[in-house]
Amino acid sequence: MNRSGLREKFARVMAARENCDEPPIVIGHSMGGLLGQKLAAATDCAALVLLAAIPPDVLWPQVRPLPHLFPVLFAVRARCGRCG
Repeated sequence: MNRSGLREKFARVMAARENCDEPPIVIGHSMGGLLGQKLAAATDCAALVLLAAIPPDVLWPQVRPLPHLFPVLFAVRARCGRCG
């Protein structure tokens, strides 16, 4: 997933948040945890529960040093252009 995909998902989360009358309790797992952290940083939340969440700003930096493990992924990425 590239950064534009994350931006689109975050926009959906923010749109859902706008429909809440009160600050929500946000629960996120993995990528949902990353989105929950971004939401909590951008707006009021009553609580934030994270389960095996991806830390902000480390998704692609973690993958970059591992091209020998993912040759197909990086070949596709090279053909399609840079992510985000």
